[in-house]
Amino acid sequence: MNDVNAIDLKAVLEWLVAGGAPIAVMYAVSLLAENWAKWHALPKFVKFLAPMLLSAGLAIGAQVLTGYADVVAEIAPWFKVVMVSVLAYVGSQKAYMSTKASGYGTHNS
Repeated sequence: MNDVNAIDLKAVLEWLVAGGAPIAVMYAVSLLAENWAKWHALPKFVKFLAPMLLSAGLAIGAQVLTGYADVVAEIAPWFKVVMVSVLAYVGSQKAYMSTKASGYGTHNS
């Protein structure tokens, strides 16, 4: 995703269709589901199949949406607002995790 403008809806849709959907789903699973206790209680086959099915659904949905240029143009500004917020959150979590891993803020007496 390094070469994709993450706040440009059309570019993101094209990336999802071209193989980015599994990456997006696994990133979401690693950030969200892994911290959800019920995820770990699910059977292994569910944890195996759910990301694959979500990836396929996301890619298909992105492909369908690319066929509606007027809809994409209408929701693009709202997508940009949401994505800036999501990217800020993800960035803050990455910074927090690296700060926590370095031991910053711990008191060793």
